[in-house]
Amino acid sequence: VEETLTVYGEVAANQNVRDWTGVNILSSLIDMNDGSGQYGLSASAQAWAMIGLAAARYPVSAQAVAVLSSWQAPDGRWPGVAPANDDTATTALALRRWLPRG
Repeated sequence: VEETLTVYGEVAANQNVRDWTGVNILSSLIDMNDGSGQYGLSASAQAWAMIGLAAARYPVSAQAVAVLSSWQAPDGRWPGVAPANDDTATTALALRRWLPRG
């Protein structure tokens, strides 16, 4: 999640995420993909990664969307970090991924 927040923050500050103090932090975020579209071990980590990629105008793959969607519970919520955790913050974060960029 640290790489994602750094990318998101630097994009918001109008910084170059491909050369941020000599480091390509966008590349670090992209490298978190395990090959199946999964960027983290929780819905929160997945949603933050997708938000960071979108903020940097990097395409978010259909596989990444499918991973996040697969973690949605039948009642529409996304679980928090603990599997049985009802977490409205994680649900809001997951939904944020589908909002248009402003």
